[in-house]
Amino acid sequence: MTEGFDVIIGNPPYLEMREIDYVPQGFKTYESGAVHAMIMERSVNLLNKHGCISMIVPLALVSTQRMKILQKIIEDGKSCCMQISHGDPESYLILLIVRSLFL
Repeated sequence: MTEGFDVIIGNPPYLEMREIDYVPQGFKTYESGAVHAMIMERSVNLLNKHGCISMIVPLALVSTQRMKILQKIIEDGKSCCMQISHGDPESYLILLIVRSLFL
């Protein structure tokens, strides 16, 4: 039996830290200032080594400098690859799929 989830699916809130009333702790992505980055980090940490994450997230998550730490966590931390699917140019949202390279 493997520890962690096989699949994590979500649509995290696209909020900045200044928009919430609490201070999340223990996240490498805290300095990004984005709540959705911390949710993605937590999801990667909860995933088992053969699992898959599918999240609707802002395009900035995979394309901006302030999200580099999360990009590194996704790419390095779990031997995963990112696949971007179904981008919406009007809302700048994408469906981000993170899957194990071991599948």
